[in-house]
Amino acid sequence: MTKERQMTKRPEALVPASRAPLRQRDAGAADRALLPMAIVLALAAVSASCADADPPTTTMVTVNVADAPLWSVESSFEVEQDEDEPLGKVTGAILPSPNLIAIADGLNYRVVVTDSLGRRLRTVGRAGMGPLEFEALDWMARWPGDSVFVWDSGSRRYSVFSPETGEGRTVLPQGMETPVARALPSDGEGLWVMGVALVAGDTMPRGPARFRHDVGYWQGTGRVTKVHSLAAGGYVKQGGRVLQWLEGPTTAMATGNGLFYFTEGERPTVAVLDPTGVVLREINVHGLAVQLTDARRQKLVERLHESYGVAAVDRLLDAAPLPEQFDAIQQIVFGRDGTLWLGQRPTPDMERIWLNVTTEGEPIRQVAMPAKDGVMLDAAGDRLLFLTRDKLDLDYIHVHVIAAG
Repeated sequence: MTKERQMTKRPEALVPASRAPLRQRDAGAADRALLPMAIVLALAAVSASCADADPPTTTMVTVNVADAPLWSVESSFEVEQDEDEPLGKVTGAILPSPNLIAIADGLNYRVVVTDSLGRRLRTVGRAGMGPLEFEALDWMARWPGDSVFVWDSGSRRYSVFSPETGEGRTVLPQGMETPVARALPSDGEGLWVMGVALVAGDTMPRGPARFRHDVGYWQGTGRVTKVHSLAAGGYVKQGGRVLQWLEGPTTAMATGNGLFYFTEGERPTVAVLDPTGVVLREINVHGLAVQLTDARRQKLVERLHESYGVAAVDRLLDAAPLPEQFDAIQQIVFGRDGTLWLGQRPTPDMERIWLNVTTEGEPIRQVAMPAKDGVMLDAAGDRLLFLTRDKLDLDYIHVHVIAAG
């Protein structure tokens, strides 16, 4: 097999002949994801071939938010903005080292590096197809050795560079059969990759055409090993391995320690996979409750009627009514200290709880943040990195310092 080639050698040979489609989302996926698991499985059983699935062999862990000590925000500051070229379309930001912050500025096709107080030090990259140039900054993550990893979905390449010097390399992965829309580092050599393909909607009764998201693992050379497909949500396991998805590709995911962490359909379960696709454990969280309002309930039922038919949905809802509230995880962040931060699905009238747990599911702490504070991008010890976006689509990066009590 052809080994990976670096941009510093033959950049003209690395220009792809076509573009991978960006991940697209079924408009009703978020609403259908609010269904209790029993209803989702009952609907899927009409046509999905799940009868032969073996019982799960994974380790099941339960964590209660109430068991995690409450921490609070002690101080906050905003990362410095450039008045001439403000941040925009930020797709990620990380704390690659204790003294640095790196921000993927998608609007300006660059990575902005600041010191620990948010003061700008340098920028890396620009628009283009050369080394350390970008067409579409999509994912940012830590790379071993305090380096920064950036995935460019426009050219389907990844770049790795030092935030201290700005020096690095750009690589076009070889041998991927499925066009790759996104990628995340697994360790020093491997990548978790996601490709997108259009599939017919015959897996569910009356289901429309939808996109399938194939997730695989690339070891650095050769071809991608397919791990599982996000054709819809709710994964089904056989012998601890993901077989297929059932409903709603609303997925939060993160990588770290060579493993893949994801949740689907905004449910309260984090699945932990190894690079071969085996589900090592499931972390079930209790206490990240979301209230189902009457307006949201009505909208959800209407979408279900449209997708699955009035009679089938009403029959299942009579047997298992929708709950007043349910636990849900909307975001996963793998912190620099090797722990997980799980974000509650926010609502306008309540604070959003962020639960910090070990990768084994042991509670560490919880922090309540106003929903208007945006989404968490990274965490390192007592520092949390958040993104907010204003009405003019300008982005702001905030650092919150937390303390016990």
